[in-house]
Amino acid sequence: MKNRLFFIDVLRGIAACMVIFQHLFEIKSAWFHRFSSDYFQAGVFGVSLFFIISGFVITLSIEKASSLVGFWIKRFFRIYPLYLFCLASVVCLGLSNGEHFSVVKLLLNVLMVNEPASMRIIGLSWTLTFEVIFYVLITGLVLIKLQGKLLQINCGLIILALLMAILKNSYAAVVLIYFINFFAGGICYLYYTKRLSPQVFYSFIVFLLISFVVVNYYGLAHVTDAAIGSRAFLPRTSANILALIVFCLALNLQMNKIMQNRVFLYLGEISYSLYLMQAIGLGLASNALVAFILTLIIATLTYYLIEKPFIRLGHKLAHSF
Repeated sequence: MKNRLFFIDVLRGIAACMVIFQHLFEIKSAWFHRFSSDYFQAGVFGVSLFFIISGFVITLSIEKASSLVGFWIKRFFRIYPLYLFCLASVVCLGLSNGEHFSVVKLLLNVLMVNEPASMRIIGLSWTLTFEVIFYVLITGLVLIKLQGKLLQINCGLIILALLMAILKNSYAAVVLIYFINFFAGGICYLYYTKRLSPQVFYSFIVFLLISFVVVNYYGLAHVTDAAIGSRAFLPRTSANILALIVFCLALNLQMNKIMQNRVFLYLGEISYSLYLMQAIGLGLASNALVAFILTLIIATLTYYLIEKPFIRLGHKLAHSF
């Protein structure tokens, strides 16, 4: 535990709670629905923060890994066993409620192929697909020895996102913003390890914050289906900006007592289980508080019974490579 980055756990806990609160209240609360649609999208904030965290952690992990094979073994056992359990649970619940799943749909979800959206069994599983794609990208950069060029690569992605936005391809612009968040996390890691000067790092952060505004404006200003703010300019932009600012503040205040809050440390430790198990917990209770508590209980059980044992197994197997 002495090498654990506690501020990362705190941020994971905050991100998981924000996504859950979005899913809990966007339907149950008319006030929250309006707030999400017009001003701030908590779910987009949570996912954006998760992706920045992942970019930071994966850049660290692949650098510290003894081999790329070992890195992939750890990542497989980190995310797939719990995902498969959640998928099986959601399918069983669906079947008990009279739902039907085609073989193709089941197979695609087992393989984490979650596009188009109509093929998803777990609604939020698309984020895991993006995560795996980032693993592939960062592995490719390591193989061609360009992992130190994350700043230049992300600037290229920003230019591409702006081009897609100007061409009114809002889907491509939104997807690129998510991957820009991953690479921004990697750039934060380069700054954390003193491979970027404060001047270069904060100049990039300012550039990225401005880019969020410009890309989202051109990419989303014409969109009529706002999807509770997740495809609306102001709610999405405010969420993107706040996620990056919160991460940068936490990075610089990591020894502060706020960054060692026990509640958020615990929520961060079980955040992956918390994030996935909301697909079950939120579907079993109509009351928001009961649904959250149920999700918390299920997540605690799956963390200790499934997630943690498989993480240990992954680390044990990875040491063989």
